Amino acid sequence: MKHRSSAGVEHLVALGFSELEADVYVFLLRESPATGYRVAQAIGRTAANTYKAIETLEARGAIMVEESESRLCRAVSPRELLSGLEATFMRHRTEAAETLSKVLTDSSDDRVYQLKTPTQVFERCRTILADARQVVLVDVFPKPLAELQSAIAQAIARGVRVAILAYEPVELPGATVVLNHQAPVVRSRWAGHWVNIAADSAQHVNALLTPDLSDVVHATWSASAFLSHLYHCGLLGELAMSAAHAALRAGGGPEAIARVLGDIGRFEHQDTPAFAALTRAPLRRGRPRGRDSG
Repeated sequence: MKHRSSAGVEHLVALGFSELEADVYVFLLRESPATGYRVAQAIGRTAANTYKAIETLEARGAIMVEESESRLCRAVSPRELLSGLEATFMRHRTEAAETLSKVLTDSSDDRVYQLKTPTQVFERCRTILADARQVVLVDVFPKPLAELQSAIAQAIARGVRVAILAYEPVELPGATVVLNHQAPVVRSRWAGHWVNIAADSAQHVNALLTPDLSDVVHATWSASAFLSHLYHCGLLGELAMSAAHAALRAGGGPEAIARVLGDIGRFEHQDTPAFAALTRAPLRRGRPRGRDSG
């Protein structure tokens, strides 16, 4: 009868173990030491396949095998196993980064691409923030903003001008934070969370995630300077409107409103290379025609 392993098996499979290897490790956590034959009987697998799994686990540092004829097997502790896996992953990550960076070429274009997972959305946002050099506008609901705060803080530390259209009060030193003047209404209309970022008039992300941030309803990214310029202008207008509303609610007159609008004006993007290149680009009608296009 097959041994019923715990939920730990599925987590090991997610870390790259085969189901059989995970079954063997979890069993040995419960009953160490044990012979390979005993393990195979307990989990209901053939001895030959179980011995192969034991060899693999030993090579990965997940188990230890006694140097004797009985070849008793013992699982290492989960902490030791996971620390070893982390060290191996970081080593491979460093090597991969060095190798792949040599392969990467500049292949940016002005197309719009779909993002399919929340992880992809957040990593793309972090990449945009890491690439930013001059100005970033952020229009993000509270939960995803918490996910991105560290990356935003790093951009600010590099001297990037950052303005945030927020939906509840938030402290982020160095950023200009403006509370959306219709925050309660906006949040009541949208069950999920949106994540919108524009940077340097060079690229932008627009995303709507499910309430628990576990799935994507809609998400796109583009490095189109024209689309990013348009989105930047739209966000700048939203920031200016909310800032003006805040000044009015505080009893400010024309001078107070002029001051807050002047502050928002710091986040215009005409000084970015992407915007300069966009305005200097020659205008063409349609796409270039090939020789065989008639």
